[in-house]
Amino acid sequence: DVSPTKITGDMLRLDEALSNSALHPDQIFEYHESLERSLGSRARRGAGFDLLEVSKKRVVLANLVKAWRVHKVTTDVWEYSDQVRLALSIVQQIPHAVADIRSRYDIVMLDEYQDTSVSQRMLLQGIFSGGFPVTAVGDPCQAIYGWRGASSDNIENFPQHFPCQDGSPAPRYS
Repeated sequence: DVSPTKITGDMLRLDEALSNSALHPDQIFEYHESLERSLGSRARRGAGFDLLEVSKKRVVLANLVKAWRVHKVTTDVWEYSDQVRLALSIVQQIPHAVADIRSRYDIVMLDEYQDTSVSQRMLLQGIFSGGFPVTAVGDPCQAIYGWRGASSDNIENFPQHFPCQDGSPAPRYS
């Protein structure tokens, strides 16, 4: 099915998935080129052909995502995943913004942490890593937002993602 409704839905899902995973559409292009190189002549038949065809469709959708993102900026339309993606970009590019945010808090508690996405975790890491007093509360068995990019891996790896000031993993309490 290649109806406009199907293509639009696929593009919107890809846009959100990329944002929630802290990936840029250009990474799809890079992956596709790498896939073409690694498959070589095997891409003309069987599973290699099928994989490459799916990858080609993703490239088309990634181009649509890029155009959609430009359109959203020019029309001042924002989705939650855009807000997180752009906040992460600010945190990664503007160190004094991080210092300003950190200066407002003595401690941070992240509740329902099992329901954070990779990009949300990276945003929080960008602001509160390096031994800042952070506590995450959550239960990986109650993770319910996988459909919108949440990863219970975040809470499982919290001690490594938010190490103590000396670099050792943060303690875990049950």
